[in-house]
Amino acid sequence: QSFVLHFAPVAVSCIGKRYPFLNKREDGAKDFMVDKALVADFRAMERGVLRGVDEADKALAWGLFGTHDESVNCQKEYRKAYGDAHFRLFDGGHRLNDAVLGGVLIPLIRQILP
Repeated sequence: QSFVLHFAPVAVSCIGKRYPFLNKREDGAKDFMVDKALVADFRAMERGVLRGVDEADKALAWGLFGTHDESVNCQKEYRKAYGDAHFRLFDGGHRLNDAVLGGVLIPLIRQILP
């Protein structure tokens, strides 16, 4: 589950503007338009994203957060819903790079998988 909890309030000021996709898309699209429907969809998703978290969810969920993330910070919400057992901070930003993949994510996957 990806945490998208702070987009809708920011997106309201972006209605009518185009933004580039950060990754190459299979359909070839290069950018997208923020419109009222997109903002409404994000609001609906944000309202329900942390509802119904149970012990099984907590056992399976891992929260990895970059200490230099300037895009979004959902640490407080993650910790409230899932606790601290699988909460990890790493030296990095919002997007994965080779250093985070090799130094944080892959070692964690190896630790988790038998």
